[in-house]
Amino acid sequence: MQRLQVIGFGALNMDYLHRVERLVLDGETYVQHTTRSPGGSAANTIYGLAKLGVSTGLLGAVGDDSDGRAILDDLKQVGADISRIRIVSGTPTGTAIGFVDKEGRRALYVSPGANSRIEKKDIELTYVAQARILHLTSFVNEKQLTVQQWLVEQVPSHVQVSFAPGSLYARLGAEALSEILRRTAFLFVNEEEAEELGGVKNLLNRGCRVVVVTLGAKGCRIVQAANCGCLEEDHLIEAVATQVVDTTGAGDAFAVGFLYGVLCHKDLPTCGRLGNLVASRCISAMGGRAGLPSLNEIEF
Repeated sequence: MQRLQVIGFGALNMDYLHRVERLVLDGETYVQHTTRSPGGSAANTIYGLAKLGVSTGLLGAVGDDSDGRAILDDLKQVGADISRIRIVSGTPTGTAIGFVDKEGRRALYVSPGANSRIEKKDIELTYVAQARILHLTSFVNEKQLTVQQWLVEQVPSHVQVSFAPGSLYARLGAEALSEILRRTAFLFVNEEEAEELGGVKNLLNRGCRVVVVTLGAKGCRIVQAANCGCLEEDHLIEAVATQVVDTTGAGDAFAVGFLYGVLCHKDLPTCGRLGNLVASRCISAMGGRAGLPSLNEIEF
């Protein structure tokens, strides 16, 4: 079997995205159309990397149902290794129900399903140890966070940890994520998540080597921790102009481009530009994967 370069560990969901005229807090509107597509943050990133030709695998769980089978088939189509995804009988596959307005803004509601059944015994350490990068994203249930915290303590130092906590984990605060943060080589957060986690300086002080803050239409900011005798790097990379259809999966897509740059030994600004490019392709289509490019569609 080919050695895997990136292994993802996060929730596996089926996304049901409803296009609406506007998002309502207390009111009424109607659904214009619905898109059903496989999702999950780590899974989206692994899918995107596999589509670029990177050897990838996933840790996670799905139910023994039509949604679970569709998720597995979608990953297989791009060559991702699904051999360590647990199929759980009697528990439905996780779902995410989203509402997307005409500006591309969204509201997302997650039902974890089989994702909450992942335990330490489901993780094969020798499988993870082969990777160059372990990419972690959030779960709804904090029990799975404890499994991820345990895992980062077990994997050898040559495995770089990439971490996209998302809003579910960011709201827990930096202290709750400290075991992962101190081991994180590449942290992906948006502006709100960075603030919830105490700011970029706090995250660097907690051990993160590189903090990437995605800024939406403004692009991204990349800050690298200072090494002894070297100045801290701080880069602002402009976004790629595009028409926004749906922002679902934009952060996952950014991680695709950025990590692809890392694997190709590119400098941080180039990684950021690749992240912005892949994210721009993602948000030009409905769902987290439909717009993700193949290798011949991107350039350095």
